[in-house]
Amino acid sequence: MDVRNLQFCFYYKGEEECPYDRKSSDYDNDAGFAWMSEAICCKADDMDVERFLDLICAHMGKWDPYDYVDRFCRYQSLLFVLCGNPGKEFLGIFFAV
Repeated sequence: MDVRNLQFCFYYKGEEECPYDRKSSDYDNDAGFAWMSEAICCKADDMDVERFLDLICAHMGKWDPYDYVDRFCRYQSLLFVLCGNPGKEFLGIFFAV
């Protein structure tokens, strides 16, 4: 499959295999989960940010139905943390302000 929407991804950068090793003592379960969700969702056609986040949320909900809301909220909060106190241009890209 063709990767079309890497601009929306924070964890997935086009790798074939997940760089987050479950056997590692410092394994970050949220990062591994987010990587897998982004790897799948970024391959969809006709993507915008809202649809991308909807797909991420749906993927997380499918594989973690009891904890996905908290996991998705942590994922969304990381969008702000990773972008370092985002300004209006970030919000415009991710939330169509």
